[in-house]
Amino acid sequence: MIRRKIIAVFLFSASLFLYAQEQASEIDYGKYQVIINTLLFNLSEIMENNSASDIVYETYMLADNAVRNNQVYARIDADLKTVLSGMTLSVYDTGDVYLSFGLRFLDTYRPDSGIHYAILIHEYRHLHDYLKYGENYVIARRDEKEAYWYELDALRIEAEFIKHYLYGNFQLSAFETYVMHSLENNNLNTASVFILKESMDCFFYFHNLEINYLENRITRENVILLLEQTGNGLIGAFGAEEDGFIVFMRFIEISTFRKYLTIIFVTLMNNPTMTWSEVFELYPETGRIYYEMSFIIEAQRLYQAQYLSLIYDFWEDDIISRSR
Repeated sequence: MIRRKIIAVFLFSASLFLYAQEQASEIDYGKYQVIINTLLFNLSEIMENNSASDIVYETYMLADNAVRNNQVYARIDADLKTVLSGMTLSVYDTGDVYLSFGLRFLDTYRPDSGIHYAILIHEYRHLHDYLKYGENYVIARRDEKEAYWYELDALRIEAEFIKHYLYGNFQLSAFETYVMHSLENNNLNTASVFILKESMDCFFYFHNLEINYLENRITRENVILLLEQTGNGLIGAFGAEEDGFIVFMRFIEISTFRKYLTIIFVTLMNNPTMTWSEVFELYPETGRIYYEMSFIIEAQRLYQAQYLSLIYDFWEDDIISRSR
C-alpha cells in the first residue's frame, strides 16, 4: 500500500515540473517536488481508511484517484503570495486541470502543519466537483450565486476536515480554530463573512425568498415588502454598532443584501428592457434602501478592507510563526 502511494505521488509531482519549467528559472523545482510529495503522501496517511466524515472522505477519494491517474497537472504559481491563498484549482478551455501551489505555502509546510492539509482538502473539493459535474461546474462558476455556493461548499468540507481529522491530532492554528468554531456555533456564517466576504445567512434569505416566489407561495409585492423591512433593519443595525468585529459583520450583510437585491429584482420584474430608474420609480422605498446601502459601502469600503487585512495578517503571522 505504501509503495503504491509513493509512486502515485511521484507521478503527480513530475507533471508539476514539466509545467513549471516555463516559469522563473531561480525556483528550486527539486526542493518543491519533495515538499509536494510529502504533503500529498501525508494527507493520504491522514485519510486512508478513515471515514470519520463521509462527505470529506468521499471528496478525498475521488480527488485522490484523479491525482493518482494523472488527470490533474500541477504547477508553482509565484503570484500566490500567502499561505492562506496558497492553492488554487484551474480548469482551462483545453480541458486541462491544474492544482497551483504558492511558494510561501510550500516553504511553510511541515508534516505537523494541519492548515496545509486543510487548504489542500478545500481545493480537492473543487476538483471533486469538477470531476463530478464536468462542464456544468465550469459554467456554474461564472455565475455569482453558483460560484459562492461552490466556495461555501468547499469551506464546509474544509471545516469538517478540521473538526474530524485535525482537531485532537494536530495543534490548530488560529485560522483553523476560527473556522471550526464557526461551523459549530453558526453553521459557518461568520466564516463565510470573513473568508468569502459574503453573508451566508443573507444569501440563503434571498435564495429562500426567490424559491417561494417562483413556486407561487408568496406574491411579488409581499417579497418586496419583506425586502424593504429587512433592508431597513440592516441599515439601522449597522448604525447602532461600534465593536469592530460586529461592524464588519454588518458591513458584509449590507454588501451581500445590496448585491442580491438587484439579482432578485431581475426575477421579480421579468422585464429585460426595464431600467433600474424605472424599477425604483415603481418602488421608491427599495430605491432609497439601495442608494443608502451604496453610500454606506462606499464610505466604509477602505476602512473595512483595512480591518479585514488586520485579521488576515493575524492568521497568516500565526501560521508563519508555527512553521519556524
